[in-house]
Amino acid sequence: MDTLGCLRCPKLLSGGRLPGALLVAAAICGTGPSSAAEASFRLDYAAEETCPARSAFGELVEERVRAAGVEAALVTPQAAKVRLVADADGSGFVGQLELVRRDGSYYQRAVNGVSCAEVAHALAFVLALTLTATESPPEEAQEPPPVAEAPKVVLPRVPESPVEEPRSPWSYGVGVQLGARAGLAPQWALVQGAFVEARRAGAGPFSFNLRAAFLRAASVRHTDPSGTTDFSWWAARLEGCPLRFRPLEGLEWLPCAGMHVGRLLATGEPASSVGASKHSSQTWVDGFAASRLELAVARWLSIQAQAELLVPFTRYQFAFDNPETGVYQVPAVAGAAFAGIELRFP
Repeated sequence: MDTLGCLRCPKLLSGGRLPGALLVAAAICGTGPSSAAEASFRLDYAAEETCPARSAFGELVEERVRAAGVEAALVTPQAAKVRLVADADGSGFVGQLELVRRDGSYYQRAVNGVSCAEVAHALAFVLALTLTATESPPEEAQEPPPVAEAPKVVLPRVPESPVEEPRSPWSYGVGVQLGARAGLAPQWALVQGAFVEARRAGAGPFSFNLRAAFLRAASVRHTDPSGTTDFSWWAARLEGCPLRFRPLEGLEWLPCAGMHVGRLLATGEPASSVGASKHSSQTWVDGFAASRLELAVARWLSIQAQAELLVPFTRYQFAFDNPETGVYQVPAVAGAAFAGIELRFP
């Protein structure tokens, strides 16, 4: 057992009557008047690394002795042992205080708590109360009782502050687009669209962004010497954006790629009386590369602008049979531009 005669030694006042708190401190230190020296005791202290140090525990005892404000103190123990250890299940700490009085009798107290600091404060209070008692504590059994049967003081659990759950990296959105596209008709066609989106943002430039949309083009009328033809189309669209760059706060640039699968309708009336009206319906497929800018107006709302370069995989041709007179053929490259808004959640 490591014996220590002093927890913390305050300077004794010269002259006059020695206050009770200083008398107790002198008894802990093993110095001062002979009456205190006779009542001095040994302290055996051991604790986990996360618990208060020996000197800090001594300060806690002295603070509580001073707070008692008694004029005289009866220092009953001859030796004290303090142990601060973690629970077996790791949910808290257990403190053991053992006192051996000068008459040879034995006293023990056990304290449980959530943290070691709480247990140390409680044991310091019990020890200070014993040191400043005006009469000896009640007699206990001469032999230490089993730990399981020792009285325990359970400190109230301090409610922990709620921990905010981290936000999911996934977010979703719905939006609408309005724009124009060339390539499927002789003139640019006004296009309306709606889309749904799933995205997973990352810390770096790599991200996951997948968008599915439905597009519909208004009818375009083309008139030439061969006759008058009306073109219209609709399409399903799938688009992915593997990268995301943030040049400015709230502004993002996404390079994207995707494809369309749609249906083209063309109805023509020849200019001459030779031949009859012609109707054509054809499935078309193309691929595209896009550049998209997104400006976050709020966490749940963004406005967007997008430019596209399209390459058709099916190049149909529309012509009248009087004899065969060509009206329009899909070019090898076309373009499109869109503006839109998106609502994001959560």
